[in-house]
Amino acid sequence: MSTTLSAAGDTLQVGGELDFAGAERALKQGSQWLRDEAPAQCRLDLAGVTRSNSAGVALMLGWRRSALEAGKVLAFDNVPEALRSLLHLAGLDELLGEPAVESVRTDTSQVASND
Repeated sequence: MSTTLSAAGDTLQVGGELDFAGAERALKQGSQWLRDEAPAQCRLDLAGVTRSNSAGVALMLGWRRSALEAGKVLAFDNVPEALRSLLHLAGLDELLGEPAVESVRTDTSQVASND
């Protein structure tokens, strides 16, 4: 199954498989929509994605870059859990609107002193 893209208002609905076989075509189509048709604040809805690998991460980064170049604000909706995990492992949680690095509490009472 290939990647499908369908525009509906301020949203581009993404479906099918986000894999290397269809990544180049999906990037071009999504980038064209972002550049030529998308409003200033737009969304990519990934609810229809059935399978993804690291090509999905690359697509999200490419679409984010295209949106920035077009002066658009882009949000991703309904990111599948498997793709969320890949983004987290790559330190790219900010694509999900979440902080990339969680704050870490330092307990100084456990630090050894060299005095």
